[in-house]
Amino acid sequence: MVNTSDKFAQQAQHWWDPNGISKPLHRLTPWRLAYIMQQNQGIVDKQILDLGCGGGILTQALAQQGAKVTGIDIACPLLHIAKQQARQQGLQIDYHCIDIAQYSPDKRFDCILCLDVLQHIHKPESLLHHCQRLLKPNGKLIITTINRSVMAWIVMILLAEKMLKLLPQGTHHYAQFIKPTTLIKFAKNMGFTLADLQGYRYNPCTEKAYFISHCQVNYVATFMAQDL
Repeated sequence: MVNTSDKFAQQAQHWWDPNGISKPLHRLTPWRLAYIMQQNQGIVDKQILDLGCGGGILTQALAQQGAKVTGIDIACPLLHIAKQQARQQGLQIDYHCIDIAQYSPDKRFDCILCLDVLQHIHKPESLLHHCQRLLKPNGKLIITTINRSVMAWIVMILLAEKMLKLLPQGTHHYAQFIKPTTLIKFAKNMGFTLADLQGYRYNPCTEKAYFISHCQVNYVATFMAQDL
């Protein structure tokens, strides 16, 4: 599903180094966790699916807060690292190396997380369809992704990849960025209603994420599944 999975898999051994290549993911985790807890009115005993979980940084944080977490990804080396970390911490996390299109568990989820996944796939509508399939009625789908805007191209590709070398070149492709209006349209077609939409920024100098007044680059959206 994710066309950069091989690149991420090559980073597996360094995924849990808080000062390594995945440093921004480690620093983003408290902000992400707070938002997820707020949108779900708490997560204790909630069934949560972390889609595109990678090496399990956020997945593990959710489990430590009392959620019943499942993580899926197609980068198997990353999942191997995630499983090792969970065992070391004594956490019960259900990991699967599988594409969501083939994933058919015997349960439904209170919340599905799709964090920084959409900008790496070609068919976001298909992903939304499978998220709807796996959610409980009134379940939440939380998405973070990148707007398809000139500012996003400047920040995420020109600056982050080409000039500052904060990310490997080729991590992002502008054609796979998605406007909030387009995402909302796709989600509504799949039976979702929009519950929240906010722009945010990660400052690599302060290593903090915070909400901002526009969605020109990074944004987070929460959708609610239709009560069937």
